[in-house]
Amino acid sequence: MLFSVLLLSSPLAGYFFRIDRHTAWKSHANGARSIEMASHEAIVVTGMGIISPNGLSVTKFYDNICQGVSGISKLDRFDASPFKCQIAGQIRDFNPKDYFKSKKKIGQNDLYTHFAVAASHLALADANIDLKAEGINPYRVC
Repeated sequence: MLFSVLLLSSPLAGYFFRIDRHTAWKSHANGARSIEMASHEAIVVTGMGIISPNGLSVTKFYDNICQGVSGISKLDRFDASPFKCQIAGQIRDFNPKDYFKSKKKIGQNDLYTHFAVAASHLALADANIDLKAEGINPYRVC
């Protein structure tokens, strides 16, 4: 599962942040979301994007988790018959063309890079950030 979070109001402003077991989500009265780090520093999250076996967006992921839908199924990307374990969490219905402008870039990058770029795009969209807008440094945001 790949989970991208866009940070704008912190010392780490504009950088994506990996969520792990040392973090905790906080909701604020104004609707903002923040992450509390193990060091207890609060960071404001302005946008989230997720690419996972349970959903290709934050909304679908959350709905599937709440409904108890499992992202684990029998492997079908390759022949898993030689292996003891033949189940895994595969990301289905993902199309990198939705997130990359050129077929060349799709071919140059592996599947995990496609997932990272897609999650980043979703986080930017969730934050309502237009990288072409004046005053935004695209090298810092993404």
